[in-house]
Amino acid sequence: MSNIAENQVRILEERFQLKTALVGVVGLGYVGLPLIDAFTRAGFATLGFDVDQQKVDRAEGGAELHRAHSLLEDPDMAG
Repeated sequence: MSNIAENQVRILEERFQLKTALVGVVGLGYVGLPLIDAFTRAGFATLGFDVDQQKVDRAEGGAELHRAHSLLEDPDMAG
């Protein structure tokens, strides 16, 4: 790995440790919503993307994030 790449990895690791990294999630479906919810609850700033405007609108309204959190708490959904 080059020195530049190693430096970028260190910067990214530091941002995750300090929770200053902005976490982007592509796709606000069954995987993306619980993932973005988990990062948000862990204290990270998050940014979600989806090509389906209805999913974006529902996520912004909070209803889908509540559903995602419920899925995380469902023992049948725990891997």
